[in-house]
Amino acid sequence: ADKGTKSFKDKIGGYSKAMAKSFAIAGAAAGAYAIKLGVDGVKSAVEDELSQKKLATALRNTTKATDQQIASTEDYIKQQQLSFGIADTKLRPALANLARATGDITRAQQLNNLAIDIAAATGRDLEGVSLGLAKAYGGNFTALKKLGIPLDENIVKTKDFDALTKQLTDTFGGSAKANTQTFAG
Repeated sequence: ADKGTKSFKDKIGGYSKAMAKSFAIAGAAAGAYAIKLGVDGVKSAVEDELSQKKLATALRNTTKATDQQIASTEDYIKQQQLSFGIADTKLRPALANLARATGDITRAQQLNNLAIDIAAATGRDLEGVSLGLAKAYGGNFTALKKLGIPLDENIVKTKDFDALTKQLTDTFGGSAKANTQTFAG
């Protein structure tokens, strides 16, 4: 019995040492992963703060926005983010492009909503679509055509931006909402 107990004790001791090494390796890996998550979180926070500052500066410079209007715009961004699952760091540059083009926060938000629908329907990048709309607002409809967005040639010739937005709304309106009702969305 003494011999059997000693043999069992030796086996348990060997197993304990192996388990201790395994737990130490697992603990080190978990610690390294926690550090990576912390670094990624800080990078994300820095990126988010930077995009907020860039949008606020664009709004102040182009629309003479007040702090209250900027805060309201951030609420709009949060609502769009939650409604359509688009990162705020993608929404802000798109909105800034449109605010610079229009000089009006309300108009920029309306066009941003249209850009969200167009991007959802075409698979194009939101910022690229917003730049195309911003250029079209200034009379250059070619940028939208280069994105593969079909445009009525009469609208292009007359450079009627209101007719363009109506056509785009008729064609793409509701696409972002419909996208949220799919597994991919």
